Parts: sequence; structure tokens; C-alpha cells
Amino acid sequence: MIVTAAMMASCGKDGLTGPQGNRGDTGAQGPQGSKGDKGDKGDKGDTGDTGAPGAPGTPGTGSAWSYTYSNQALENIRFDNLADGLYRFSASKNYTPDRYLAIANSGVVLVYIKDRLAANDIWNLSTMKGLPFMTDGIGSGNIEYSSAAGRDAVQVKGLLTADFDSDQYLRNYRVDIKIVLIEATSGVVGLIRNGSLNVKDLQAVERATKGN
Repeated sequence: MIVTAAMMASCGKDGLTGPQGNRGDTGAQGPQGSKGDKGDKGDKGDTGDTGAPGAPGTPGTGSAWSYTYSNQALENIRFDNLADGLYRFSASKNYTPDRYLAIANSGVVLVYIKDRLAANDIWNLSTMKGLPFMTDGIGSGNIEYSSAAGRDAVQVKGLLTADFDSDQYLRNYRVDIKIVLIEATSGVVGLIRNGSLNVKDLQAVERATKGN
């Protein structure tokens, strides 16, 4: 009797599938992942095309030019003479700016000298006195500069007068040279000749020649 009941139970059909349950709630967002590695640098882009040429500048109308020679030492140093117990040494250097030969004979040539050892920033017209010096146990002296506009060049000269036999001070001294060339046709020449423009004042000369 027990065996028969077990066999009947094993031969029974499955029951009907129940209805689908409701959809579950969305789960909470997980933690942010770690930052990925930096990607490789991209290749350099091609060079752009060359831009169009700029418009030509307005033609110049200048009739005055300025040339500056900085930190100059004179050359051709020689012993001149010994008189009254003083030694005299001289030196010189020539300068020929590119427009000099065309202007020197008919226009105006102005030469300015500035002492690089002096505390001031003064440009001296044509001549300049350098700083006097004194060397303990050796002696003292002074130096003077002058300039002259020749046919082919401007010549700047230096004269050292000292109470001991050495030209070293003249060799080591440094000056700045500025040469201003003004064509004869410039209106500035008239201002110079009638005394309206003070040529000793370089800034005044440069203002007057600006645009000329």
C-alpha cells in the first residue's frame, strides 16, 4: 500500500506557473572607479601657410641721420712730449658713417662725446674733459677729448697729461660717440645758422631733426 501511493505521486503533473512578480527597485549607484591613465600626446599639426606680405611702408623723407658708437677706446697711442715735468700721450680714432661723404662738404656735421665713467648722462659737443685721476704712490693726471670733421672722416682725439710715465689711463678710458649728419637742404640748417637752435643741446637737435 505504501509503494503504490509513492508511484502515484511521482506520476502527477506540475502545477500552473504563478503570475510574474513586480520589478525590483534600482540598486544604489556604486562608487566611482579610479581615474584612467593619461593618453599619449597627439602628433604635431602641420605648419600653417605663410601669410600674405604686408603693405609696403611709406617712403622716408629724412634729411638728418644720427650714428652712435658705444664704449669706444681710442687707438694709435703715442708719447708726445715731456715738458714741465708732465708726460703727454695722445690717441685718435676715425669714424665714417655711411652718408658722411655725401653730406660732409655741404651739410652740417655735429659730433657729441659722452663720458662713460661719469655719473651724469651728458653729451658734450665736439670736446670733453674726462675725469681726473690719482693713483696712490704713482701720480695723477687728466684726459681731454676733441673732435674734427674732415673731408673723409670724423676724427676723435684724446690727450692724456700725467705726472708719471704711463699711457694706461688713456688706453682704458671709454667714451660714447654720436655723429649727427644734416643735409644742406634741411630746414634745420637754417635754424643752426641763425642761432635759433642750440647745437650744444643734443636733445634739442634731435627734436628739431625728427621727421626731417
